[in-house]
Amino acid sequence: MQRNRSRDGDSPARPGRTGRSPGSALRTEEAPADVTALRCDIGDRRADDTAVAEAAEACDGLDVLISNAGLGAVGAVDANDDAQWARVLDVNVTGIARTTTAALLALSVSPDSGCRSGATAPGVRGERYR
Repeated sequence: MQRNRSRDGDSPARPGRTGRSPGSALRTEEAPADVTALRCDIGDRRADDTAVAEAAEACDGLDVLISNAGLGAVGAVDANDDAQWARVLDVNVTGIARTTTAALLALSVSPDSGCRSGATAPGVRGERYR
């Protein structure tokens, strides 16, 4: 989607995890040249606010926010402790809320703004062992 939008003259920005976890969606050094890639840990409100502000600055505003957090717990439900479930919720639910909150002001300026939130396939259908 970012490449299509950049071909149409838009400037996409794509925050990615910091690279500390094996499931990192994007490392900024791997981003295509026409994508503004920003490091952001969506578990940290200050980092999220900063990344959204940097994206709005780099792209001359925000029109669309697409959130697709995807942290899972491995194994059966009873195989994970409360700390793991808190981490999953912090990224997949609260993280999306943080990002949306951080983007609301910039999105409110655009006449064509919108938000889309998604989830990973295992998050939607659930998988006992992965």
